[in-house]
Amino acid sequence: MLARRHRQDGARVVVLHDVKTDATIRVEERAWIVINGMDGTRDVAGLAAYATAKGAPTKEDEVQTFVADLAAAGLVEDGVASETPSSRSNSSSAGDRVIEHLPAFSLACDGRGTCCRFYPSVVFSPLEAARARARLPMVERAGLEERQAFTPLAGTDDRMLAVALVDGRCAYLEEDGRCGIHRAGSAEEKPLGCRVYPARFVDDGTAIRATPWLECTCVLRSGAEPPAGGDPLTSASHGRDLDPAIFIETLPAMVRIGDDTEDDAARVAAISRRLAEIPITDGVAALYSLGKALDEVGLDGAEAALISPVLPGATWIRPRLDILAPRIDRFSAETWRSLKDLPRQLAGALETACDLVRDLPDELLQGPGTYRNAEAFYVRALLFGHQLVHPKGRLSMASMAYDRAFRVILARALGVVATLAEMQDPAFSQPLALVEAAMRAYGLGGYARDLDPKR
Repeated sequence: MLARRHRQDGARVVVLHDVKTDATIRVEERAWIVINGMDGTRDVAGLAAYATAKGAPTKEDEVQTFVADLAAAGLVEDGVASETPSSRSNSSSAGDRVIEHLPAFSLACDGRGTCCRFYPSVVFSPLEAARARARLPMVERAGLEERQAFTPLAGTDDRMLAVALVDGRCAYLEEDGRCGIHRAGSAEEKPLGCRVYPARFVDDGTAIRATPWLECTCVLRSGAEPPAGGDPLTSASHGRDLDPAIFIETLPAMVRIGDDTEDDAARVAAISRRLAEIPITDGVAALYSLGKALDEVGLDGAEAALISPVLPGATWIRPRLDILAPRIDRFSAETWRSLKDLPRQLAGALETACDLVRDLPDELLQGPGTYRNAEAFYVRALLFGHQLVHPKGRLSMASMAYDRAFRVILARALGVVATLAEMQDPAFSQPLALVEAAMRAYGLGGYARDLDPKR
C-alpha cells in the first residue's frame, strides 16, 4: 500500500493506492493517523489511544469498523511490520566501470517543471525533508510537523518519504514552475532523485551506460533537436564518482531475448551498441520488426530487422489495446483529481487516443509525421541504454520491443488528440514522453505482462 497526501482545489485528502490492484481509496486525516499506528504492535484499543494522542480523538468501534473495511479491501495483513530494505542501493562492482554516455545527446531543460507535476511519488529522505521544511516552513504547514506534507514512501516505513502533491504538483514547486527549495537554498538541497533525474544508469558488466528516462518533454525535445547549450546527464566519468545512494541497475548475466531464448550480457551489450547506430525513420516499424526478429531468430536477426523494418497490422494492435484500455479507464476514473492536474488531463486524452487507435489504426501506421526525429531518438536511446531489458526479467527483449512499438502508436494518437483539442499544456508537445511516464508512474505498463506467456 502507498499513501499519498494531496491538496486538490484547496481540499486536503490522503489517498491510499493498492499497488496490487491499482485501486485508490480516499481517507480522512483521522483515518490516516490510525493507519500510521497499524504496525502490528497495537490492538483496537491501542489504535484508538494512538490516534487520540496524535490529536484525532477516535472511538474503538470506529477503529474496528475502519480496519475491517481495509481488510475487506485487501489492504492490511496480520503481524508485525517487516523490515524493508532501503530502496536506494548501488552495485558493489560498479566503481571502476567507465560511464558511457548516449552519443550526441545533451539535455536542455526548459525550467517549466513538467516532471515535478506529473509523478505520483516525489521522494525525499528524512534529512532532505527536514531541510526543505526548515527552508520553507509554511509549505503545507509542515515546518513544525512533518506529517502535514509527507507520508512514508511505502507502507508505514518512514525511512523514505513522499511529499504531498498540490493539484498534482510537488508541494515545493512554485507557481512559475521553479523549485522552491532550489530558490530558497541551492540546487544541492533538492532531493537526490530530483538532482539525478532524468539520468538512468545500467551496469552491463563492461561499462555503465548513462541514458535518460524517456518520460520528460525536455528529453524528447533535446533528442529530436540537439540543443546548442545542453548539459550532460552527469559529470561523473566512473561509477565511483556517482553518489553512493544513486541506484545503478545491473544487466543480468543471461538476458531473456525471446520467450524461450537467452543470451549473455556481454553479447547483448556489444550488439546493442551497433544497433543504436542504425538510422531509424519509423519508430513503430523499427520496434515491431525488432521484436519479431528477437522472438523468431534472436540477436542475430536484430540488425537486419532494423535495416529493413515492416509495419504491424491492425490485428496485432487490437489485443494490446483491449488489455490496456481498462487500465486507462481506471486512471481516468480518478475524478477526485483537480481539473488542473496534468495526470487527470492526460488520462482523459488517453481515453480518446485509445478510441482513435481502435477506429483508425491504418492511418496512425502511415508514419511518424512531425515526430520522426523524436521516434528515432527514442529507439536509439532504448537500444543504447539497455532499456529493452526488463530489470527483473519479467518480460523478454522481444516483448519489450513490441510494447514500445505499441506505445509509439498510442503516442501518435495522443498527438492527434492534443492538436484537435488544442491542449495548451507544453507537456503535450511530446506525447511519447507522456505515454512513457504514464506507463511507469500510473501502472499502465502492466498491460504488457498480461500479454506475455512467461510473466
